[in-house]
Amino acid sequence: MQTWLLAGVAWLSLTATAQAAEVAGASTLPQRMAVLMVQVGVLLFATKAGGMAARRLRQPEVLGQLTAGALIGPLALGRLPLPGFPDGLFADGGAFMPTPELFGVFSLAAVVLLFMVGLETDLRMFWRHSVVGTLVGVGGVLVAFVVGDLAGVFLGEALFGQDLGWLDARCLFLGVVSTATAVGITARLLTDRQRLGAPEGVTTLAGAVVDDVLGLGLLAVVLALTAAATATGISWGRVGAIAGRALAIWAGVTVIGLFVAMRLREHLQRFRKRMTFSIMALALALVVAGLFERAGLALVVGAYVIGLTLSQTELANAIREKLEPVYTLLVPLFFGTLGLLVDWRVLGQPAVLVFALVYTLLAVLAKVAGCGLPALAFGFNLRGALRVGLGMVPRGEVALVMAGVGLMAGALPAPAFAVVIVMTILTTLCAPPVLALLLADGRPGLRRPGPAEPEETIRFPCANARQAEWIVHGLRDTLHRDGFFVHLMEHAHGTVLALRGTTSIAFRRDLDEVVFTCGPRQVPIVRTAVHYVLRELRTAVESMRQPLQAHHLLRRDDAAGRLADQGRDLRPFLHPDLVRLNLQASTGPEVLEELVGMVASAGMISDAAGVLAAVKAREESMSTGLERGLAVPHCRTDAVNRLVCAIGLKPEGIDFGAMDAQPSRVFVLTLSPISDPAPHVQFMSQIVQALHPAACRRLLRATSTHEAIAVLTERSAEEPLPMPPAAAPPVQAVPHHSLRVAALRDAVMVPRLQATSKEAAIDELLSALAAVHHLDDLSQVRRLLLQREHLLSTGLERGIAVPHCRTAVVSRVYCAIGLRPEGLDFGSLDGAPTQIVVLLLASSSQPTPYAQTLALLLQALARIPRGDLLACHDPQALRDRILEAVEAAVDKQP
Repeated sequence: MQTWLLAGVAWLSLTATAQAAEVAGASTLPQRMAVLMVQVGVLLFATKAGGMAARRLRQPEVLGQLTAGALIGPLALGRLPLPGFPDGLFADGGAFMPTPELFGVFSLAAVVLLFMVGLETDLRMFWRHSVVGTLVGVGGVLVAFVVGDLAGVFLGEALFGQDLGWLDARCLFLGVVSTATAVGITARLLTDRQRLGAPEGVTTLAGAVVDDVLGLGLLAVVLALTAAATATGISWGRVGAIAGRALAIWAGVTVIGLFVAMRLREHLQRFRKRMTFSIMALALALVVAGLFERAGLALVVGAYVIGLTLSQTELANAIREKLEPVYTLLVPLFFGTLGLLVDWRVLGQPAVLVFALVYTLLAVLAKVAGCGLPALAFGFNLRGALRVGLGMVPRGEVALVMAGVGLMAGALPAPAFAVVIVMTILTTLCAPPVLALLLADGRPGLRRPGPAEPEETIRFPCANARQAEWIVHGLRDTLHRDGFFVHLMEHAHGTVLALRGTTSIAFRRDLDEVVFTCGPRQVPIVRTAVHYVLRELRTAVESMRQPLQAHHLLRRDDAAGRLADQGRDLRPFLHPDLVRLNLQASTGPEVLEELVGMVASAGMISDAAGVLAAVKAREESMSTGLERGLAVPHCRTDAVNRLVCAIGLKPEGIDFGAMDAQPSRVFVLTLSPISDPAPHVQFMSQIVQALHPAACRRLLRATSTHEAIAVLTERSAEEPLPMPPAAAPPVQAVPHHSLRVAALRDAVMVPRLQATSKEAAIDELLSALAAVHHLDDLSQVRRLLLQREHLLSTGLERGIAVPHCRTAVVSRVYCAIGLRPEGLDFGSLDGAPTQIVVLLLASSSQPTPYAQTLALLLQALARIPRGDLLACHDPQALRDRILEAVEAAVDKQP
């Protein structure tokens, strides 16, 4: 009954709103904005539901969003009359075109989409590590464009009712749309089949990224030719001039962007906050997108160029992370609006349907041939070439963006637009199952295959989903700094691919786990990278416990308290039975026990032991001893049903780990419930402000509990606070230098360590590095290394320890190796003494082969019999023995 009543009230409200709108006039600007708000809201609901349904069916979300847009479009639910919308919600655009307001949202979403695609593309790294993939991508683009264009030429009469030339805008767009590739769909399939690191997988993914770059360059040329075309045609000379101008603008801005990327990074970093410089980066993309449109090119091409430029900087990961909510909000609107624009009725015409099926078949064959033939020429057999070609067949987001650009430019009429949408859907749905069948037999795809090494799946359990997300972000940054190409394959599934040469590692978050897919030889790299990220995470957590941070927060709160309203009355939370003028305790834990005992004696808690354990655990994580003799132990617990406060005084003072290292004399215990709202933070802030130094002195002289409560509740002027300490001078940036993997060849060898402890071993190896490589002032490095050892020992198993860190003191990777046959206590994982100590230093401001150097060295050490290694007494003999094993390990890598 209540549901029906609410529905009735809602309907009456809508009707009244509609009548008010009719009175106000539906054509006014506020009313047009009101229509836009409703349209955007409905699109968001529909596309979100469609995307969720597609994910349940293990299909790309974009297909669900397209379908949702079609269902609420002008040919379906969008034409139904509603209160305030007598012609339907999506019937005002006419000829299946959006209103100007909705088109603005559509264009903004397209810019965000291509800007993010550009951020994910590290073109220089791909060309450096996958020449075959680059040639495969080029071949696929050229063949697909030519075949798509010729399909319009030879079959255009059936679709358009007239013969078309190959420079006709409709034919050009049929060609350029056919060039795109949906890399995320193929990546997910390869990951599921554990073939992402296989030669076919690496080559396919490299080619797909090159596809996007070249395809968008062709889009710029096609738009320029379309704008210059006349009814009488266009001469070959004019074609060359227009194409050259478009390519010059596109390539020129791209090349200039790549060269000024570092300077652009410096300007953006002036905004300091990640969110601020991310917004500025998006603003730059919007400006350049508009300039490209004014120059006769497409908005999306300009946005992609800026994304590609920023992908060369270390800001790319931060920008992607901060703009992910913007992407999640706007991009579904883009695909939902595309679904609105599809005139599905034209597919009922036999000629259009036949053209769509033939065009789809030709698009598949073009990709298979264009990508497979270069693969055949570079060592793949027929099976491997087919796998590469089929992996490039699915179209996706970029193809739909190109189709949308063509529709809005008037180059793709409704029948051709529907054909392109059908081709995109069919290639996305049909190609992956065929590729899965080709991968299922497990046979090699190379004419001369190396040893078969099936990929492994490693699951790393985390405490919760948030921790797993942090680890994934940390891995992206760490591997990127290590010189890997790091690429987010799918926003929906979050699969990240890291490539370097023939090394391929895929990872993603699966609920509260991080799942890795890689070959056996990459497992040491994975373990090393995860170990490093965990140490970084641990360091970050520990840094938040430092008293200095709480110290600054307290000073800011005190300063703000002078201007803030002091008005929350403390009296309801203070009780004479919960005030003790002279505590019997003599240690910190005893203080907590006495305060909790006071609350328990007053009958205000249900589980005294549980509360005491929670308060002690809170103190162990970070002391609540503040300055000026005040301590505020506290916790949230469901052992209380309202906020409870107990106050204890100890005039002679107790060491409570205060931030100013002075004894604590006033202790305020605060307990509040977890499940019910309580002014926990507000009360603590108020009590800290009330207990200024003068109030604390009066409180310690109080002779009764009522007098003590009166001191806490009176409004006394605060004493002046000391000024906060001056900020430390900024650290000078370290210039960037090229780094080489020659760290192992230049490693310093200490065959006999004299040290008898881990600290002494680190000092001895640092001194050896400084003497050989003339490194100055390693005291900061020593502090960092020892701090890391304190947080998490780097002692591994089988007698090996790897103390390491990134620091601005060095500009490349430095390595020192020391032997101690008698063994050292390094806190190893297996409890065994450490006989081999490997010290690694790497730059914190440069991409370096940090994790790979360590993984390679560990592989080499595993090859050398321990007795032979420890028998080396001469530094040169030790170096030769290790380098021999390193070269053998490198030779074994594919």
